[in-house]
Amino acid sequence: YIALLRKHGLSRAHEGQTRGSRAPLDKDKDKDKEKDKEPEEFSGFWDSYPRKVNRAGALKAWRTRAHEDGFDPGEVMLALQNYKRQVAGKDPQYTMHPSTFLGPGLRWKDFLTPAKPVRKVVHKFCGACGKEYWGSACDCGWSE
Repeated sequence: YIALLRKHGLSRAHEGQTRGSRAPLDKDKDKDKEKDKEPEEFSGFWDSYPRKVNRAGALKAWRTRAHEDGFDPGEVMLALQNYKRQVAGKDPQYTMHPSTFLGPGLRWKDFLTPAKPVRKVVHKFCGACGKEYWGSACDCGWSE
């Protein structure tokens, strides 16, 4: 067979190949390059995320979410800003990994609306009876 291929000038197509091997086509190379290319929106997400852990896992989660209906990178960035405000000043070990934030649990959707500020209850002493009270008025009815 090889002699026939050489006779008809087809031997070059099969040089260096073993049985069952397949040389990569140019279009396969282009697909690999596109696959390795990081989406620009993800780069912005990664740069803004407060905890830089497992970039490859986060990129995989981003790509998975990007193929789902209704995925909006703008919403993810809004959720990220709200999340960053919530975890600001806290111990980084309690900040979600970016792959968890983007993961199958869709945790980012929990932060689409900003957290409501917690109203602090003030500890006071009553001006009328001298007892301590919490809130806006004492049991005796006195209030500021």
